[in-house]
This record gives sequence, structure tokens and C-alpha cells, in this order.
Amino acid sequence: MLGRSSALEGATPALLSNGMETITITPPQERTSTPALPLQPVSPPWIYRPWIDLTVGCGAWSAPLLLAGFYFANSYGRGWSVAFYFLALLSNYPHFMATVYRAYHTRDEFEKYRIYTVHVALLLILAGVVTHLWYALLPWIFTLYICWSPWHYTGQNFGLLVMFARRAGVSPTETERRALRLSFIASYILLMLSFHTGASGDALILSLGLAAKFTLPARAVLALFFVGASGWALASLARRSSFRTILPVLTLTVTQFLWFLLPAVIELVSGREIPQTRYSSGLLAVLHSTQYLWITSYYQKKEARAAGDSQWSFSRYLLTLIAGGIALFIPGPWIVSRVFHTDFAASFLTFTALVATYFIRPDITANYSRHPIGFAVPIVVVASLAVMLWANPKGKEKLAFVASSLYITAMLVGTAFALYPVVLPARHHEYDLTIHNSDASGHALSAGLAWWTFAAVLVVAYFVFVHRMFRGKVQVGEGPY
Repeated sequence: MLGRSSALEGATPALLSNGMETITITPPQERTSTPALPLQPVSPPWIYRPWIDLTVGCGAWSAPLLLAGFYFANSYGRGWSVAFYFLALLSNYPHFMATVYRAYHTRDEFEKYRIYTVHVALLLILAGVVTHLWYALLPWIFTLYICWSPWHYTGQNFGLLVMFARRAGVSPTETERRALRLSFIASYILLMLSFHTGASGDALILSLGLAAKFTLPARAVLALFFVGASGWALASLARRSSFRTILPVLTLTVTQFLWFLLPAVIELVSGREIPQTRYSSGLLAVLHSTQYLWITSYYQKKEARAAGDSQWSFSRYLLTLIAGGIALFIPGPWIVSRVFHTDFAASFLTFTALVATYFIRPDITANYSRHPIGFAVPIVVVASLAVMLWANPKGKEKLAFVASSLYITAMLVGTAFALYPVVLPARHHEYDLTIHNSDASGHALSAGLAWWTFAAVLVVAYFVFVHRMFRGKVQVGEGPY
């Protein structure tokens, strides 16, 4: 998370919370104050609609999805793996791209969080390179991710809880806020104790190997503390409002219980062990990602409207994130490395650079938004790439050649379409070279068109002559050619 406060005070990523203007997901700093009185809502309590906010934003669908996940994972392991990967394409990868978008969308955001957009990003790239060279480092990095990601999920749940309470006009008192925050921290500690009890059964996950005789009582105490502290805070809020008002707060608290405490409770009561590490990095990641997309899309729409963009569309925003996420994570680089017989790491870095272009210069898609017919160009790019991939192994050289030529042409056309009327973009748009401020005189253009047409005919004739002279394939053993 990108935040400037500690513990759960910076509950939701700061990139998100800083765009919230007067409504802040991050809990306010502790104050010595008397119990707060109910506030009048300064805005509607719901982000989109009640059923969407409760289901996706507050995690009301966690119970059925987790039950379905457990059932299909045990009964249809291979099919569930395919389904989970499909869910990752629609939620996890776009979730990462949404974070990248908010970090690199404007120069101000980039500079404000430079420690993350530059230094931490370079550190992660370095870690990835070193891990490829030294495989023994992978379990340490994956274990770090497994231990950090639940803290990230906890922070986001708590931040949304406080946000909904404040939007509904029921600002928690200092004591209520502290009770809720400590209960959420307790749930995270409980999960960590579960992770590190006994030996690890996963080669990619390291465990502290804590003895169950010590961790089981500790987990039981933490579970009771969560129920007691959160229950008291919810009851206190309910006395100052109504059930409908605190329904989002109640739902998020139940979601935190389902995500972090339920597996431990099942283990404590029945003795059946739940593989919480895969549970945490699997379906919980999907639920967290959809929750993140739900809230970031709202603020992205709000910012676009404030900037005068009345054409902002959630479907276009989501499709952009999905396309960027897919390109950034494996499939795109893999296809390119297979087609052009290049190193996968080089292809991955190339795709990363292409996707980053959008986030550094988001206006590059403006022409596509204004003229949807332009989306035919990237469709041709993808289609020609697919034809290349299919035709080349089958020995259909002519079809592969036509497809590759079409691919290159479509890439150039797509770039020109995106930049028009800019010829050479500058860092600041007032210095862009365009077709209007860099064109020659009418006489020069007329003369240029005449000699360029003649030169183009000569070039075409030359290439036809050369290809006819050297047509055919060279066979091994024929000697000089």
C-alpha cells in the first residue's frame, strides 16, 4: 500500500484515498474527544447501488463464492484451476493495472509517490531478475507476499468500513474506531499464527514452525477478541443509528470474519486443517481485486467527470485494464517469444514498456475514444498475430508472410491513428509538432508529392525485380547463392 500513516490508519491504498477529496477511506488521526453524535450524511451512503455495493464492495458474496471454491477445488481440481485463471484475467490482472494507472496517470501523482513509482518499482524488478538467477530466493519472496497480502486485504476492508460509516453520517467515536481497528488487527495476527504453525506443506512457503500447543490457545483468544470487540463497536453504532445505516459496516465485518477467522474456527472446532496460504493467495485475491476495481472505478469516473470527460465509460475502462493486465502478465510475452523465437524475459519487458506507454501518456487512446471505428486497427493487429502463430508451424509461408506484413502495417496505422494530428509528441503538449504547425508550403508539398510518387514507382519496380531474380528458397548443399 502507498500510505503515509502506520498500522491500519492508512487502511486503503493512499493512491486511492488521496483522490477522495472530503471523503476519506483512511481513518482520521486519533483525538481525545467526547462520543461523537450522529452526523447528517454529506452525500449518499452508496457508491453505485445498494446491491452492488453490498455484494462487491462489502464482500457479501464471499460466503457463496468461498463455499463454491472449496467444493470445486476438491471435486474438479483441473477445471477449477482453469476457471480460477479466467477469474484472474478479469479481476487480478486488471487490479494491478488499476494501481499502475493511478500511480502513473499524472505527473503529480508520479512525483508525489516517487519512492513507489520509481525506487520500489526498480527494487521489485531487481528482485525478479535475481530470483530468475537464484531460484532459492523464490520461496522467501513468495512467503513475504503470502504474509503481506492479508495485511493489505485487512487494510482495505477496514478503510471501506470507516468510509461507509462516515458517508452514512455515523462517524465512529475514538473508542469505537479503536475497537474495530484492533479487532481487524487481531484477525490478521490469527491468520499469521495459522500460517506459521507446524511445518510447511508447500515448497514455496516457509514456516516458522510454531508449536500448535502454543498457537491454538492464542488463536482462540484472538478469535474471541475479534467477536467481542467488533460486536461491541457494531452494537454501539447501532444504538446511534439504524440497522440499514450500519448494514455496510456490518457486512464488511462479517466479510473480515469469513476471510480470516472462518478457516481457523473450522480447524479449532473440527480439527480439519484448511490450507490457508493457498486460500489467501487464491480466491481471497479475486475477491479483494474485484473490491478494489469497484472503488477505483468510482473515483476514476468522478475524476474524469471533474476534468470534463463526459464520455467516460466503465466498460471501456475495464476492458483497458483487462487488456493491459493480459499483456503484462504472461500470455502476450509468451506468444511473441514463441512467434519471433526471442527470449521470454525480453518479450516480457517489451510488453511491459508498451503497456506503460498508455499510463505515461494516457491521452494516446483519446482518438480511439472519439472515433470507435479505430478499434478495428488493434483487432487486425491481434488477428494477424494469431494467423502468424497458426500458419508458421504448419509451413504456410505465404500466409504467414502476408499476416506478418499486415501486422506491421496495422501497428504503424494504429500508432498514426493514436497520435493524429500530432507528428512528434513533446513532454508538454504546447511543444508538440503537429500537421498544422510543421507543414511545408503548398508549393513544396505539391512538388514533394510529384517526386515522391515517381520515387515510389521506382522503389516498387526495384523490389519486384530483386524478388523475381532471387525467388525461391535456398536448399542446403546447393553451394553459393
